[in-house]
Amino acid sequence: MNKKTLVIIFIISFLIGPTITLTQNYKQETAFSISILVLEDSRDRIEIASYLTEIFENIGVGVTNFDVKSKSDISQRTWSYPMIDYDYIPIYQNGGYDIIFLGKEWGLDLNIQGLYDTAAITPDGDNFYQYSNPTYDAVLNAFIEELEPFEQLNRAEILQKFLFEDQPDISISYLKEMFCYRNESYNVDPTLLLKRNHRSEYWNSSTDSKLIYSQPDEFSNFNCFRIEYDQFNDPINSDALWSQCVYASLFQRGQGHHNWEPVIAQNYSAILKPSNIINLTVDINSNATFSNGESVLAEDIVYTYQLHLTPDVNSSAYDYLTDWFLSNSSISIKDVDRVEFLVSQPYSHHLKLLSFGIIDKSEIEPLVSLYGYDIFNDAPFSVDINDSLVTSCGPFKMKDYNQSDQTVRLIPNEFWFGPTPHFDEINFLRIQDKNLVLQKFIDNQVDIIDSKYYLKYSDIENISDMIPVYSKSFFTEIIAVNMKHPVLGTGELTPIGTPEAAKLIRKGISHAIPRQYISDVLIKDNAIPGVTSIPDGCVGFSEYLEPRRFDIELASDFMSDGGLSDFPFNPFENYQILKEEQKELLITFSTIFSLLGCSFITMLVIFSRRKK
Repeated sequence: MNKKTLVIIFIISFLIGPTITLTQNYKQETAFSISILVLEDSRDRIEIASYLTEIFENIGVGVTNFDVKSKSDISQRTWSYPMIDYDYIPIYQNGGYDIIFLGKEWGLDLNIQGLYDTAAITPDGDNFYQYSNPTYDAVLNAFIEELEPFEQLNRAEILQKFLFEDQPDISISYLKEMFCYRNESYNVDPTLLLKRNHRSEYWNSSTDSKLIYSQPDEFSNFNCFRIEYDQFNDPINSDALWSQCVYASLFQRGQGHHNWEPVIAQNYSAILKPSNIINLTVDINSNATFSNGESVLAEDIVYTYQLHLTPDVNSSAYDYLTDWFLSNSSISIKDVDRVEFLVSQPYSHHLKLLSFGIIDKSEIEPLVSLYGYDIFNDAPFSVDINDSLVTSCGPFKMKDYNQSDQTVRLIPNEFWFGPTPHFDEINFLRIQDKNLVLQKFIDNQVDIIDSKYYLKYSDIENISDMIPVYSKSFFTEIIAVNMKHPVLGTGELTPIGTPEAAKLIRKGISHAIPRQYISDVLIKDNAIPGVTSIPDGCVGFSEYLEPRRFDIELASDFMSDGGLSDFPFNPFENYQILKEEQKELLITFSTIFSLLGCSFITMLVIFSRRKK
């Protein structure tokens, strides 16, 4: 062997060393690998994530880590990431995440601000996806400032198209909740009922004039100032069932369509002033009347809202309303039947501010003067207040509130100015045990069973006369994607090297999800395939978009279009080497393989000399 040959071998051993080390541990069929986080609060979710891990391998996506973690653990990698080592949420290996399986809850309103807009990217907001699209941001701003409801719905449609196309999160399924009715629907809208925005004036029956409704929670919130609200400002507790029948408001959700419609209000105007204050002027329906025969006047509206804004009343709506009304002077009388509301800033759901039940000032103001604000802690029909705090301007009025028996009895309000109620009596009961409530249903002592028992179809399938009725969904199972991930988000480490390539890869993953099978088999009972993270219960949900179909071949095509048709090593690992340890590793690799090359050459020289 001559010296020239030895030199060539030495150079080759030096050059190929790093390349061999980067590729030798990866299977050819795996395009890239990710780490999966799963929020631990759902067995179904863990099963779904595990199932999809196997499917993802069919399109070249390997899984390096599969971690089921608590919300606090995941928080440290997402919305509470400390921003010390990085000024953004990095990939999983660096303390952030690649993808996360989790659930997302929504309200009736499409409360989308602060979730996907650039200004809300963590740590400035809840956009832990780190999704940024200037066109989306512009449409969102127009959505927030739009005061015309139908035009707002059009903008909501556009926003959902962006999310469907860009997929900062990938929807898997929508989860519904189940009510149980006897024989018929009773014309009860289950979605409004779930969110305690029901319209009892439309409830009816072909056979009964009395309705018995059972739910499992305590009745203890005695009036409209004590009704509790969820994070989306929808009423949630048991007392909201009866209060929605008793207290009418300026605007309420429409039966079936769920858009806002006037009830106590006759009409309104909304103007966004140059100062960014919304001026809402509301005219009162001249037919609106309390159950004592007194007309509903502007002073009743103003007094109701000013009580909510008074700290000593301790209204459960105080925090929400004071976000939008700066003081009591924000609500004022303009005429005997006209009220002006000054909303402090643009608000896409401004009509929700006009959805609080109205009380009769002439009944309550003298009681406050006599007994102070403690009267709001008294149960209906107590000595000091009798039924004054439940004076009705809704379709029903309260006949009895029995704390010991935990029953509330309603009868029609003879002064109600809307559609005549069908039922002569509605009884709301508290029965805690689900087996007991099922037995009472069998014994004809209950007509409607609330969703809060969380019954499964298997619990009721053998009970005659029972009909399961499902609400629309307010909960979505999703896969959140880190839009800073070099393959899934930015696309910088795909062969194409563009965000568009990453989008194609996300679409490939989405088409690899068998949503119908997951909904029917893994979740069962109460799930349907998801479209975007926004579920079908939200007002403004797109009726035009459809779930991406399960198609492995199509999924593979999208992966190929994203540049992953022939990608034999893990770019994620390569990204780590290039971004963090390039110099050190290359020096190490070069040294090791140079030494190996030298050893190889030495052995050849020795062998050559012995041969001679």
